[in-house]
Amino acid sequence: DDAYIQEWTKDHFDVNFPIFAKGSVVNLEGPEDDENFPEVWQFIAEKAEPPSWNFWKYIVDPNGNILHGYSPQISIRDMYPTIKEVIDKHYPSAAPKKDL
Repeated sequence: DDAYIQEWTKDHFDVNFPIFAKGSVVNLEGPEDDENFPEVWQFIAEKAEPPSWNFWKYIVDPNGNILHGYSPQISIRDMYPTIKEVIDKHYPSAAPKKDL
């Protein structure tokens, strides 16, 4: 179930933020099946590179713009510079005082 998945990712990948519930991330049926495809993935597929497998990650700004997509092979740590840029730009008072 979804709670188990959240706990498992926390234990195995040190995930300390909410993740999506289990669901299809790739529309195998093609555009003709969009009505059965989760709306969030339809939005992402229209705005950025759609996920091709599990654990795809996106950086989204406060305005809902998808800034970058990352494959499962890219670690969260490798995303830190881009995350920091977004925080510095949109939330300057919340930015960390030192680099991660």
